[in-house]
Amino acid sequence: MRYDTQPTLEQRYQIYGCRQTGFNQSETALPLRMNQSTISRELRRHCGGRPRPAQAWCEARCHPSHAPRS
Repeated sequence: MRYDTQPTLEQRYQIYGCRQTGFNQSETALPLRMNQSTISRELRRHCGGRPRPAQAWCEARCHPSHAPRS
């Protein structure tokens, strides 16, 4: 399993889609290769799992030196 600290926007859309179809946290985590605690934190912290507001919130609080490089 990967241990990234923040999901990408694409992963957030996948989390949202899985939750809308009724998957639980462990079923959502498996195809994304994430720990289910990461899914839990994402849902708890970010607007119930809606991807766009969550990504905007993360980008707003991200320090420029920690921004992903292209």
